[in-house]
Amino acid sequence: MFFFLEKGKFKTKKPSETKKLGEKFGVFLKRNRKNALVFLEGPLGSGKTVFVKGVAKALKIKENIKSPSFLVEKKYKISSNFFLYHFDFYRIKKKKEIHLFPLENLLKDRKKVNLLLIEWPKYCFLQPNFRFFFKIISKEEREIFYEKFSF
Repeated sequence: MFFFLEKGKFKTKKPSETKKLGEKFGVFLKRNRKNALVFLEGPLGSGKTVFVKGVAKALKIKENIKSPSFLVEKKYKISSNFFLYHFDFYRIKKKKEIHLFPLENLLKDRKKVNLLLIEWPKYCFLQPNFRFFFKIISKEEREIFYEKFSF
């Protein structure tokens, strides 16, 4: 599977392809069942939340996935000890505000599998396992770059 590579680039021609890429990544995360921190970066409307919808689909999450811009955090239960956390730090303006969220504790928890997907991670102080950068090419086309740091 391509996510074992250290770096890569994908082109998607429409949102459904961006979602499908998220699904493939979700399958990878589900198979590995490890805590993971994933940064999703790029301008507004670049496909970050569409990608998360694909991850959620692969994890069999039935809820409608929306960007948690106003809530900042949304937790989805996959099973009794397996969770997806979707964060949107767009409204975070200071580093110290990040400490309001127990990111480190979630990642250190060995009794549960916690997948943390963070949009707008600018002030996040932790090293991600994966970083995706979404670039708008046209109204529907995207280039998506990724890096794997450790997993």
